[in-house]
Amino acid sequence: MAKTPSPEEIEKNYREFQKLFMAARAIHRKTRNRDEAEKSPEHQAALKFAHEQNWNWGETLLRASILEWTNDAEAALDLMQTLHPEEWPCGAGLYYFVCGGVEGKLKHWDESIQANKAALNDPAFDYSCYTWSNMGLAYREKGEYDQAIECYQKALDTPGFDSPGDAWYNMGSTYGEKGEQDRAIECFQKALDTPGY
Repeated sequence: MAKTPSPEEIEKNYREFQKLFMAARAIHRKTRNRDEAEKSPEHQAALKFAHEQNWNWGETLLRASILEWTNDAEAALDLMQTLHPEEWPCGAGLYYFVCGGVEGKLKHWDESIQANKAALNDPAFDYSCYTWSNMGLAYREKGEYDQAIECYQKALDTPGFDSPGDAWYNMGSTYGEKGEQDRAIECFQKALDTPGY
């Protein structure tokens, strides 16, 4: 009989799955092609890890991520609604993060903000920088520019954030929409000065 993992082991495995999931998600976003995404080593590694933990929800999250990035957000949302994160043995931040992204793709801005805020409530969720960035986009689309700028700044202030050029660009766009052209130009310059942007 298999040993039941301790809460510490479950959290450690959850954090490892997050890392693998986010690497797979980057491929989903880059390829925007289901077959390529599913065959990628990153996707396969995350899928294998989920299977090893008997986390069927991990496979579902991976499928939803692919659907989100291959322009089938409605199907992704339907899939996400089959999950019950309150029953998981670990945090649900990753679930809410994906929900927030899917809701954003569907232009459901309030739902996106609500889901991203829920992701931030999971202390074991290690990718709050992306959550802040996603909330910034949702607030900007709602015309709530000050909240959007605050969210982009929080993304930039998060250690390990690997997309600062995108956040600076989005912040610049927000300042531009707000009518603060000088601040917009400063942010666009910071985006251009970001290595790899």
